[in-house]
Amino acid sequence: MTQKASRTKRKMPRGYRTSVGEKKHKTVTFGSVTVEVIPSTMAEVRHNVQVGQVVMGKLLNRIQKPGVILSLGKGVPVFYADPKDPKYLIRKVAGRRERVRFEKGDFVVCK
Repeated sequence: MTQKASRTKRKMPRGYRTSVGEKKHKTVTFGSVTVEVIPSTMAEVRHNVQVGQVVMGKLLNRIQKPGVILSLGKGVPVFYADPKDPKYLIRKVAGRRERVRFEKGDFVVCK
C-alpha cells in the first residue's frame, strides 16, 4: 500500500524562490520510489561546488599527514612487536617497558 504525499502549500526555505515566483517541481524516480524535488539554480550549484571544494581541501590536508595520534588514558598499555624477536611483544605502560609473551591467554613478563 502506498501513501500519497500531502500537497498542501508550504512556505519554501530561503533561496527557493525566484523573482518570478516559486520554482517548478521536478519528479525523479528511483526504482519504485518517486520523489518530487525543486531543481537548483546554477548559482546554487556553483555555490555548493565552491563550498564542497573548500571542505575537501581541508579534509585532504588532514588525511595526508602520516601517523596516528592515540590519546590513551592513564594506565592503558600499548603493545608492539619486539624488533629483536617477533615471538615477543613490548608492553609500555605507566612509563615502564616490559618484554612479554602471550601464554595460555595471559601475558607473561620475560627477562
